[in-house]
Amino acid sequence: MSATTYNLTYFRFSEQKYSLIILIIILIIILIVIGLILLKIFVIDKIISFKLIVEEHPLKKGKDTFNIRKGKYLYLNEDNDMFSISNKRTTKSIARLVVLNALLRMFITKKDRFPYAKDIQKNILGSTIIIQTETGEKCHVKFVNRKTVHGKA
Repeated sequence: MSATTYNLTYFRFSEQKYSLIILIIILIIILIVIGLILLKIFVIDKIISFKLIVEEHPLKKGKDTFNIRKGKYLYLNEDNDMFSISNKRTTKSIARLVVLNALLRMFITKKDRFPYAKDIQKNILGSTIIIQTETGEKCHVKFVNRKTVHGKA
């Protein structure tokens, strides 16, 4: 009888061990899913779409809309009174655009091109910035949220 009792006790202990292992595996899976959701919320989905409008020298249709993701940079370039945005910094880059805390921020790289630099807001979406070109002409550059331009992002 003692051998039978011993086998039953071992079986119960073994059953508890497996249920504990399964519970730990389920908790690990839940933590991984929560981590992925937080990663998506705080890192991946910070994309801002905007349209660049230069009143004095309009950009070509289709070449005036840009997307920027959190953690990446875009550069505002000016060459012969024409403005463009690129992924890489060049000698023609006058400002760097970046997404910080879900805001589109601009950091000036050539201060002489921004006569009213103190007026630049933290979030440049929806604002007009006056930029002085190489030739001395003052251009009004608008950064417009694509949602307000096209009705969708």
